[in-house]
Amino acid sequence: MPLTLEQLKIQITGDLACSDNLVSVYNNEIMRRNLGQKTKAQEKFRLEMGPYSSDYFLPIHSLFLFGEKNKHLLGSQDYFLIRDGLYTLLDFFHHHPTPKDISSIFIIHQRLASFVPLTWKKQVAFYNYEIPQAKIKDKIILSGLLNNNFVSLKAFEKKLDKIIEKYPHNKDFMALLTHRTDLFLGESQTGLSPIFDYCKILHQKLGTNIDFVSPEQVENFSIHEYSYVDFNENLLTIADDYMIHLLLSKGATPLFSHPIQIFDDDIVIPCSPCHCLRLSFQEPSWAISTDEKISKFKKIIGMDNLVNENSKFIGPSPDFFLFCRDLSHEILKQDNE
Repeated sequence: MPLTLEQLKIQITGDLACSDNLVSVYNNEIMRRNLGQKTKAQEKFRLEMGPYSSDYFLPIHSLFLFGEKNKHLLGSQDYFLIRDGLYTLLDFFHHHPTPKDISSIFIIHQRLASFVPLTWKKQVAFYNYEIPQAKIKDKIILSGLLNNNFVSLKAFEKKLDKIIEKYPHNKDFMALLTHRTDLFLGESQTGLSPIFDYCKILHQKLGTNIDFVSPEQVENFSIHEYSYVDFNENLLTIADDYMIHLLLSKGATPLFSHPIQIFDDDIVIPCSPCHCLRLSFQEPSWAISTDEKISKFKKIIGMDNLVNENSKFIGPSPDFFLFCRDLSHEILKQDNE
């Protein structure tokens, strides 16, 4: 039987207070990796979404649900922090419309609360990240995976305009940007890569004096004087992003903030000297049910017609990805209300 949310709170509080918690989490990670082979879709997802999907230490159990077929794993702990974004989360809920035979409680990103099926409501808690006394810095890091299915050229340009509007005289930029093509839609492409279009807009808007760096370089940089802009803020594929953790842990702060609803019974877990993980056991006030919309969509395109794992694109049908991309706009819309 899954824990109630009140029991979950007591369990997590006890785990964090336990002196050998680090050893417990480490042993659980080793156990998790040895439980079974990852599917080809899972391996491809981790590879294609790197470094955003990279593993890192959290003092609580975490997991990607995408493509996970091991029921024993899903019940191996009382709870898991779920790293999935909207696309892979809805894919999991499609394959598991009820929590039957799954005893773990899933802690999902608070901004995805509207997309939890009614049948899962009692087995879901929420997380968000908190930056104590966050201050906007003089220098700016541009972070994100540039793919026209994640962030369109129009959306990219609009975000750059917001940066210019907020800091019209700022000339100190660092670009921590990666690029992938045809991740999920499998479209054929000829001619120049779209990355050139992104670079063209970037230089037109912010000038050419931009330092392009790799994730490995940032790990060795001092970036406490930087704020960052996340171009994958719609949480379409990954909600718990390794690169954002890296930036926050090294003292960078978000240039644009997103709503965090705070409740009196939240648990706050330090992740680094610069940021915290906040666990909530109550549904945020903005959450609304999307069951009706998702159910209608299933009937229209037939979500049971999933693609073969050997296909050159990842996961379910391209139509499902496009549907989730449209839904992800509601996440950003909610942030602005």
